[in-house]
Amino acid sequence: ISSFAMALSTLPSPVGTPGVWGAIGNTGTCTAQGFFLQTGAAVIYYNAVLMLYYVLTVRYNMSEINFRKRIELYAHIIIISLSLVPSIIGATFGWFNNIGNICFIGPYPKGCRFNSEMECERGDNAYIFMWVCSGLFVIMSVAFLPISLLMLTWTLVSQEKKMQQKYMFRSDNNLNCLPTNFISSNVISSQTDCVIDIKRRSKSRIILSSLKLRRVRNQAMCYAGAAFITLTPLILSRIFHPFIVRCLVQFFFPFQGFFNFINYVRPRVSRLQKHELAKSWLHAALLIICVSEDTLKKRKLQKQSRQACQDRLRSIRNESGDSKKI
Repeated sequence: ISSFAMALSTLPSPVGTPGVWGAIGNTGTCTAQGFFLQTGAAVIYYNAVLMLYYVLTVRYNMSEINFRKRIELYAHIIIISLSLVPSIIGATFGWFNNIGNICFIGPYPKGCRFNSEMECERGDNAYIFMWVCSGLFVIMSVAFLPISLLMLTWTLVSQEKKMQQKYMFRSDNNLNCLPTNFISSNVISSQTDCVIDIKRRSKSRIILSSLKLRRVRNQAMCYAGAAFITLTPLILSRIFHPFIVRCLVQFFFPFQGFFNFINYVRPRVSRLQKHELAKSWLHAALLIICVSEDTLKKRKLQKQSRQACQDRLRSIRNESGDSKKI
């Protein structure tokens, strides 16, 4: 809803607003646009909670069930409160006014706060309200994104080192898996094969664990990157007011939901294509939207069972062909 409100640009602004092209609305439509834009701050807060989820599950080994029981409900209550309460207060006191290319928190007429010859009709204290009730929480949420990424990266590096030490220590302890009191070529060959097998298994465990951690970190980086792309111009627009910054806000902010959707379906699309359940990226995205997760799991199991049967039949035919040749 907030993205649609942002896409309306100057249309909801009151007719005859000085310096605003395309204004066909009134005070009510301008207030409605500002109201829905302010509720859109919930997306920023949810991005921060999402990064908190990755930090707690990866760094502090919190399970998804514990996260739902201990944090998720309170997170919903806090986020909804932080987005709705400022919107209701701003609409009640008339703090949503045209600020250039949209209607948001600001005084009316535009620039009256910095012009002693112009008297503010509405929203004289709008900027104070914006920073106290919304701006500080938005800045803290955005600042938490790089902090969480640094924590995840540090955790990844630390856990990789621990896994290497752990499995290499185990492999060193298991090198004497065969008796060495016999000096024969067979025993030496068997012991060498055992050592190679232990090292290979240890290396594969390290690689699998490292790949899992890297996938989690990459997914978190995608969410954080989408948040940075969409929110940085918005924050800059409240500090600086050049035309190019406002254009960037108008272009990137409505895409935040789309970017999050792409990040959400990206790993699932990769899994569907890996198991050959989708012919293309678009087909996989349609399956994720239209087909339930249980149905996709059933299709995956059915495909695996058919593949196993085909491999078995192929091996039987090869064995029968070899026996006939003999």
